Amino acid sequence: MITGRHELLERYLADLERRLAAADPGERADILASVREHVESELAMLDRPATSADVAAALESLGSVDTVAAAWTPEDGGATAAPGRAHPAGLAVAAGVLAALSVLLIWLPPVAGSLGVVALVLGIVALRRRDEPRWAALTGVVVGATTVVLGLVVLLGALVVFAPHSETGRTTDGVSVPAVSPAP
Repeated sequence: MITGRHELLERYLADLERRLAAADPGERADILASVREHVESELAMLDRPATSADVAAALESLGSVDTVAAAWTPEDGGATAAPGRAHPAGLAVAAGVLAALSVLLIWLPPVAGSLGVVALVLGIVALRRRDEPRWAALTGVVVGATTVVLGLVVLLGALVVFAPHSETGRTTDGVSVPAVSPAP
């Protein structure tokens, strides 16, 4: 039986369900259950019986039905995000942070290259997800790829500079000629 204090919640949920009619039925049920759980947990923290004003305040903290539906529904009509939370940005931010670290550690080519590869992969994955910030994902891809290339250049340059050189020369026909040492 619905009491007066929960009638506001039931009306709110019914309005939200109508607003999310285009969403996947399973996702819509999850959204409604999440909103109900959120409101009921706020009311349970009161340590007293909730009044209609308490229910109204809990619903007001969520925002209007349109606001909640918009938070759950991206442009393509699917429901993916929770109300009151920002879209997850974990992969894109991780790609950007790893790319920045790879730039700072460019003087350690194996470390910078490894971080650059991971940043590049995370950035590409983040670009394919709609809920990731595009700018952070692109930063991870571009800077990650750049540090991979720069890491290889630094590593190859170090190998050329520090590679042992012999004093023996080769002629154009491939015959080794011993080096001539200067006279004492």
